[in-house]
Amino acid sequence: MKFAKRLLMAAGAVALAGLAGTMIAPKTAQALISTLVTVVNNVGVVNPTPSGTIQPIITTDADSLSRVPYQDSCIATNGIVSSPLLFCRPSPVPAGKRLVIEQVTAFCQAPTGKITGASVEAVIGSSDITHFLVLTPQDTVLGITGRVYTVSQFVRFYVDPGVDILFSYSSGDSAATCISTFSGYLEPTNIQ
Repeated sequence: MKFAKRLLMAAGAVALAGLAGTMIAPKTAQALISTLVTVVNNVGVVNPTPSGTIQPIITTDADSLSRVPYQDSCIATNGIVSSPLLFCRPSPVPAGKRLVIEQVTAFCQAPTGKITGASVEAVIGSSDITHFLVLTPQDTVLGITGRVYTVSQFVRFYVDPGVDILFSYSSGDSAATCISTFSGYLEPTNIQ
């Protein structure tokens, strides 16, 4: 009996020592590691141009003055009734700038057919990227004949040289028209 009692007391002492060790060890280990780590920020950053010259990198915060507000609109119509696509192209993005589109809106009227889809075709670098938009049919709009569709979508699209918005049109025997608006900002292309 004494042996069992001593064995239980020894096991309890080991468990108590283990519990105390787990409570103290993380703080000691953290203190030891934090004294061994030193952070140094002396990395040289350069921004080479295509001609090989080095230009400084513009570093700014998120709400900096390097952003220039941008808004543009365009009208898409398929004057040729048999054409299944309507597209509009806003002003081209200026050289040395990148367009960041934050909102796309559109209003379409299709007298006899249907607008079946809407997308933004953006060029970034050398790639064409398609972003699909949510097209919402409206019941009736006072004074407008035919079907009416709208788009109002918050987005984040990056565009280098150009952007188009495309609308698909089907089953119509008359021309459809869409008015589109892009809102966002222009920023220098060398922002990292």
